[in-house]
Amino acid sequence: MAMITPYENAKGFVLGRPPLVVFMVCLAAFAVVLLSLAVYMKTNEVENTDVQINWNTFLKNFAENDFCMDENFTVPTTEPTPVANSLSSPNNSPERTRNYSVALWLTVWPTMDFTRFHYNHSRLLATLRGEDLGLKGHLVSEEVNVTFELPFDWNLTNCHSARKCDSVRLRTCVYFQATAQVFPGYRAPETCIPLNESSQGPYSHMTSRKDNTFFRHLWCSQHPKIEVQYEWDPTLNIMLSIGDRSVINLHLMHTSYFLFVMVITIMCYAIIKGKPKNKTIQVVNGGSVL
Repeated sequence: MAMITPYENAKGFVLGRPPLVVFMVCLAAFAVVLLSLAVYMKTNEVENTDVQINWNTFLKNFAENDFCMDENFTVPTTEPTPVANSLSSPNNSPERTRNYSVALWLTVWPTMDFTRFHYNHSRLLATLRGEDLGLKGHLVSEEVNVTFELPFDWNLTNCHSARKCDSVRLRTCVYFQATAQVFPGYRAPETCIPLNESSQGPYSHMTSRKDNTFFRHLWCSQHPKIEVQYEWDPTLNIMLSIGDRSVINLHLMHTSYFLFVMVITIMCYAIIKGKPKNKTIQVVNGGSVL
């Protein structure tokens, strides 16, 4: 009898046990994927998904609000100047008031009445609730004071009619003031420095609402309106620590090694056993089996 080679055994195994071959291929593919993830976790920074809200999500939720300006401006003798970012404080109590200033892009749709003011610097004030910023739980009712700084000469705005003027897009400081528990506790954005802290100009209050694309152009059609644009900043994401990444890498490596061992075991079985033996059945007269 001729000796059966390992190649013939493996070939017979592939032809005789297709389901087991498919299972082995799936195990090998899964092992490669886990090994690739392990290498990726070791060599790259990965965002920590356990952090429910960071400054990116906070500002993104804020940008989903539109603001409608009250045209009844007030000219103060002493302009209310918001406090700059309080990134660190000896008192970390959740009830302590915190102040942040962030540079954001604003699109303003002024009206003719708004452009009649001779001031080239104005502030707009609004109050939001926690739910408007995507906060949950007991924070939904927390109030957040927001101030927009508008350093622009509105007399230069081109208006076609009393209620229709060209939009103005500018990058300026937006100030937030609320209790410390409202703001994310990690990687605050850089402080926005006011262009002119000592300027005197009108300030006005605003109302806000969540952006609704269908009714967006109908709301606040008779007053100046402001929309906020925010671009995701990767530097504000909270990343996994080196220790956490090492633990995840270790688990992925162990799992991939175990799967590779299973694949090798099946391959060895295929080389040794080969194609399953066919049973010989002889049928004689009368239907009896020998």
